Amino acid sequence: VDVVVSDMAPNFSGQHFIDHVKSMELCESSLNFAEQALKFGGTFLCKFLMGESDHEFRNLLKTKFNRVRHEKPQAVHKKSTEGYYMCLGYKKNK
Repeated sequence: VDVVVSDMAPNFSGQHFIDHVKSMELCESSLNFAEQALKFGGTFLCKFLMGESDHEFRNLLKTKFNRVRHEKPQAVHKKSTEGYYMCLGYKKNK
């Protein structure tokens, strides 16, 4: 496929750390799917909650895509920790 979009969010517990960890688990699952489905040069977009481990995930994405950007849409409340990773140019192993 050309694009994989994950707009998933965990059931919120109200404890940011727990919600962040669950969010990152969903991102990792989405990436695993994307790696199976995306064609070379494909695009991956996933929602996440900012926290301690999102930098590690971003570094992982940078090894798999040519460009990785963090986006926070204007529609998201300013205090929200929600963001998206937009990943362009999947470097699928041959």
